[in-house]
Amino acid sequence: MSYTAPANAISTPAGTFFNYAVNSGDGTIPLSGDLTVNGRLYIRNTILKTNSYTVTLDQYATLDEEENDKTNSNANGYILGKVATATNLNANGTYTFSNTGLQLLLENGTSSTTYPGRTVVTRLTGETYVGGTGNTTISRFFFVSPSNSAISPALDITMTLHYAQSEINSLPEGQLSFFKSKLPPTITISGTTFGEEGRDRTGLNAGNNTVRLSGVDLMGIWTLAAKGKPLPVELTQFTGQAEANAVRLRWATAVELNNKGFEVQHQLPNGKWRALGFVNGKGSSERASSYEYLDRTAAAGLQYYRLAQTDLDGKVTYSAVVTVKVGDQAGAQLVLYPSPASSSLSVSGLASGRHSVEIYNAQGQRVLTQELTEAQPTVSVTVLPAGMYTMRVAGQGQTAKSSRFIKE
Repeated sequence: MSYTAPANAISTPAGTFFNYAVNSGDGTIPLSGDLTVNGRLYIRNTILKTNSYTVTLDQYATLDEEENDKTNSNANGYILGKVATATNLNANGTYTFSNTGLQLLLENGTSSTTYPGRTVVTRLTGETYVGGTGNTTISRFFFVSPSNSAISPALDITMTLHYAQSEINSLPEGQLSFFKSKLPPTITISGTTFGEEGRDRTGLNAGNNTVRLSGVDLMGIWTLAAKGKPLPVELTQFTGQAEANAVRLRWATAVELNNKGFEVQHQLPNGKWRALGFVNGKGSSERASSYEYLDRTAAAGLQYYRLAQTDLDGKVTYSAVVTVKVGDQAGAQLVLYPSPASSSLSVSGLASGRHSVEIYNAQGQRVLTQELTEAQPTVSVTVLPAGMYTMRVAGQGQTAKSSRFIKE
């Protein structure tokens, strides 16, 4: 079975498919569950966001993305999150792991060589490891887990890692080097510590957005950062917990260097991030510190948060994303009709009382506010240009609800 997403799709189905194509032109689209593709996964003009789910590619499948690099700086079609694949490494040769951006070259093996065997590779994008000295990694990690841990020392393994231009986080590209951490039991970079592995003398090809390293010890988490700078753990905890009509965020640091503070950010349904507030940091400190923030604007459903840590010199580094499930969604849902709308929208699923309405455009900007009641549940959208919008409705003492609509 194959699937092709329609234009302006707002979500994509989960399940197992032979071919899977997404080209909606609508920015970020969430995955609705775990996805397995056995043939070709084609993505253009769309960021397919996995959230807590995983895209799994058969070892003979091909990932056809359009990442932004120096050969195609305007490209914007790729998977944001987790994509996994597995390949049998039982002979000399080149292995590309379904075109996920990691390539391994195996050489000098003989009939008596113990090869890595079936090797699972999971690519994680959209997260950045933050070091206490101010150094950061790129926003791309490869979790490499071979089934044979005792690989023959005579087997020469060369790793080449491809990165998107948008993932280097203002790092000096000429100094990019491999960093590695031990492999954790789950796909997470939280609590890990990375050490520098280096790169080959001619291993940087900035024109093709690749870095190469020979003689690698395969098992571990692999990423890139600026060479010569250690990456000790700084942010040791970041969690979120739902409370009555709110979300309480807590985080902790082990060490801080020139830390101005943390901007708490929340992701809107259209994928854009908005600032909720700012929490001052400790400047420079070698003592453990704890912080918290209460978001009283959280709507029902899955909510996503991150921290934008800001140095005293203005440099910003983003934390991993925390997901929190808010409220009971078993009650009435917010329904907007008609969609597409030309002049007005009717809103159903409202409780009694007055409600405040906020409408956001695809860039995450609030473009319209209004009040309505259950007796008069109509919102005028005549002044809005054509496009995709998100409506957020909140009543006093009630959990806010959100829904998308199209203005024609």
